[in-house]
Amino acid sequence: MLDDAAAGPASELPALPDRRFRVRLLAAGLVLVVTSAALAVWVDRQTVREASAAAPVMRPVRRFVFQPPDNAPLLNSIMFALSPDGTRLVYAARVAAGSQLRVRRLDQLEVEPLAGSEGAIVPFFSPDGQSIGFNSEGRIRRLPATGGAPVTIAESPSFIGGSWGPDGTILFSRIGSPVLRVPADGGTPVPVADLSEAAGEVDHHTASYLPGGTAFLFGIHAAREVFRVAARSLVTGEQRILVKDGFRPRYAASGHLVFARGNTLLATTFDLERLAITGPEVALIENLDTVLDSGLAAFSISEDGTLAYVPAPSRAGRTLVWVDRTGRVEPAAIPPQAYFFPSLSPDGRRLAVQVADGRRSDIWIHRFADGAATRLAVEGLNSRPSWTRDGQHVTFSIRRGEDRFLIRHALATFPVEAGRS
Repeated sequence: MLDDAAAGPASELPALPDRRFRVRLLAAGLVLVVTSAALAVWVDRQTVREASAAAPVMRPVRRFVFQPPDNAPLLNSIMFALSPDGTRLVYAARVAAGSQLRVRRLDQLEVEPLAGSEGAIVPFFSPDGQSIGFNSEGRIRRLPATGGAPVTIAESPSFIGGSWGPDGTILFSRIGSPVLRVPADGGTPVPVADLSEAAGEVDHHTASYLPGGTAFLFGIHAAREVFRVAARSLVTGEQRILVKDGFRPRYAASGHLVFARGNTLLATTFDLERLAITGPEVALIENLDTVLDSGLAAFSISEDGTLAYVPAPSRAGRTLVWVDRTGRVEPAAIPPQAYFFPSLSPDGRRLAVQVADGRRSDIWIHRFADGAATRLAVEGLNSRPSWTRDGQHVTFSIRRGEDRFLIRHALATFPVEAGRS
């Protein structure tokens, strides 16, 4: 598994300035799960449940950890892709000049730079694996998988990701837009779906072609951390919601729809003809690295069943510190926890902070004078606390299933549980 010590400092994601894409950047390794057939682990679990008398035939599963070299660490946990045949992995590396694509053949140890990919992010392969698409300087570009002169395909600022279809067109997503399509040889992008204002759709994410290229999967972004998995036919225009609480869908050649929810990667059987789910959901990975408010997940699946993913980094043991205007750092007298989004009260005497604990996420109020702490006991996943100007109220968001709420309440009347966080 990924060692927390391997993670580097956080920084901003280049070329994606929108606030929804301020995601974690990890100088980290990838965990590659190599199977002898697509989703063998899932198939074996099904076999165990369905075969009451006969012992199941367990398929061999091979796993290994790929740690990118120190001079070319992974730029971001979502910026990698497996080739369709599962023999190569391409990732955006952080280098002195910014970023560049690196390629690792899975039967070799060396990582090779891809000439012509300077400044590249968000790579994806062509169906034959002979070309690689990516985004650079707000443009979609492609180049040979062995390196060479890049060709600009289209302008696309705030690019989220692409999928190269068998008909020579590319589906892609960007902030504030429906799914778009453009010829891989270049041209003007055209929308292939519409944003529904009535359904509160903000944009469409992570589109990917289904086999045959006549339909595709994509994520519907309806609100902060609210995503749905959908399928749409390019022939009839028919669109179906497949999962009401999930994101980053991909189809596996074993006949499964794979998608993320929270930090879990799930799979379910999927009928390509009817564009319909036909089985129960089964968890594949419990600790997948995801970006919940952007609907992104750090995994890639090849046609031969190879699965590569980045596990969620451990956040336990984080400490809070004071930093003065000269840059001097002093630890705060608060026990280490999985802290997020600290917010200092206007008078500087109290701290509101999000604390994660397993599947819980709560808001705690710390008082610096005596070290006392109280938890705001509200059902749901609580996040992003912020003080009002008078220091008498704290606002924060609550997630309960698909529902989201914004809470603003006076601390004096808000139900709290005393204790230590």
